[in-house]
Amino acid sequence: MRIAFHSMLVGVLAAGAASGQITTLPRRVTAPVVAAAQARNAAAGAAAADAFPPSSQASVAPSRQESNRGTPVYGHDPFHTLIEPPKPGAKPHARPLGRKGLGVEDLKVEGVAVGGPLGPVALVSSPDDRTYFLHPGDRVFDGVVSRIDANGIWFRRVPPPGENGMSSGGEVFRKVS
Repeated sequence: MRIAFHSMLVGVLAAGAASGQITTLPRRVTAPVVAAAQARNAAAGAAAADAFPPSSQASVAPSRQESNRGTPVYGHDPFHTLIEPPKPGAKPHARPLGRKGLGVEDLKVEGVAVGGPLGPVALVSSPDDRTYFLHPGDRVFDGVVSRIDANGIWFRRVPPPGENGMSSGGEVFRKVS
């Protein structure tokens, strides 16, 4: 009984070493098991090659490409970007994303807080229902917040980025809705 348990334990440990999970066994223990596993895999591969002639293997095999490293690859290259570059002649986004893309005329003032520890702050929403906090001096697409009072926000018109000269100038008041 003791010898059977010992041989079973050696077999399990050697199989773990053959799969790369256990690496601390001496080579004299793992070498016969590794050789037997390699022989079994080679025999199974030869049996599969005999069962499927080369003509039928070509129709059953999945699509296979050669990568730039010379190893076969199935499917797609995981390091190849799936984002397509912009097409020539396509217009870039007219406005940046986020607060800097808000137009003075497009935003809706949801509320203001005047007496807070950080000074006056306004809660505004964009046409796509995103909410932003604005403070005096914050830049939006075509203006700068000049002041915030209990009734709304005052914007000083400035030209959008990339345009020269003044757009319409002056100040615009947006009332709390």
